[in-house]
Amino acid sequence: MALRMLTLTTLGLLCCLIQLSDAFSWQSCGGDFLKIKELSISPEPVTAPGRVDVVYDMEFGKFESGMKISLDLKRLIKIRWIGTMRIPVPCVSGYGSCTYDLCDIVEFIASTECSPEPGSACQCPPSFSGDFQGDMSMNLGEPAFGLSLIADGNYEAVIKALWSDGSVAACMKANIRLEL
Repeated sequence: MALRMLTLTTLGLLCCLIQLSDAFSWQSCGGDFLKIKELSISPEPVTAPGRVDVVYDMEFGKFESGMKISLDLKRLIKIRWIGTMRIPVPCVSGYGSCTYDLCDIVEFIASTECSPEPGSACQCPPSFSGDFQGDMSMNLGEPAFGLSLIADGNYEAVIKALWSDGSVAACMKANIRLEL
C-alpha cells in the first residue's frame, strides 16, 4: 500500500507539475534504483479540471534512510527563429523545482492512507523492493484563477531519487503538456 502511494505521489508530481510538446514522453537519465518498464498517461494533453489515467510497471531497489526526491522543472517556450527556451520554475511553497525528503512523503502518505499496525509498509525508509505494476486514476481539480492563466503549456522535468550522500539513485526525464 505504501509503495503504491509513493508511486502515486511520484506520478502525481509528474502529472500535475510538468508538461511538454503534444505528448507525454519519458526516458531514464541514470541510476539503477528504479527501472521503469512502462509508464503512460492519458489523456494527452493532460487537462484540468479532468481525469488523468496512469499505467505503470516499475522495479524499485532497496530504500535507505536519508533519501530525497529532487524535481527540476522547466517551462518550455518555443520562440520562432530562436528555438525553445527553458524557463526554470522556482520552488514556491513546496511546488515547482523542489527537493523533497522521502520520509516526509512517506509520513504524509501514512497519515492518510496506511494502517497504523506495527510492521506496516508505511514506515521510513520503506521496507519494500521489487516489481510493482498497476494503473490509477486521479481527478485534477479546477486550478486557481491566476495559475490557469500562466501555467498552461509545455514542461520538462528531471526527477531524481538521491541517496543520503547526494549521489543519484535514479533519474527520469519527462515531458508533458498541460491544459488548464
